[in-house]
Amino acid sequence: MLSFELSPDNSGDHRVQVLEEEGLFGEGQRARIAVRSTRFDDLVGDLDPRSSLIWMEAQGYEGHILEGASRAVQARVPIVAEFCPYLMRRSGSYAAFLRAVGGYRFWSDLSDGAPRRLPPSDDSLDRLAEKLGAQGAYTDLLFA
Repeated sequence: MLSFELSPDNSGDHRVQVLEEEGLFGEGQRARIAVRSTRFDDLVGDLDPRSSLIWMEAQGYEGHILEGASRAVQARVPIVAEFCPYLMRRSGSYAAFLRAVGGYRFWSDLSDGAPRRLPPSDDSLDRLAEKLGAQGAYTDLLFA
């Protein structure tokens, strides 16, 4: 079971609760519900990277989800994921996210007008995280 903190005004901003403390967006005041969960690998069978795409926006929990998606990650199934350093650090999934995507050939920032292919190194993603800052800015990244 996971504890979800519910956004009072944005149904797309419910989040897995990891921290009890207040955050930038009133997270400490949100109502909570328990939600049953299962690992990605237990829910989804083997995926073919030539015909599959994982599209995820999990409000910062992406790294934890990818930890449970080892078959898809090992097969290098392309991933589009929201990248929000504030939310990833709040949920404790930033390091897991870096580990999961480290074996991909490249990543591209989809909000960039002319996306470049960059190596999925901790340095390149840390630089993007620094650029986005700690105030909740985000972008969508493609890993292939």
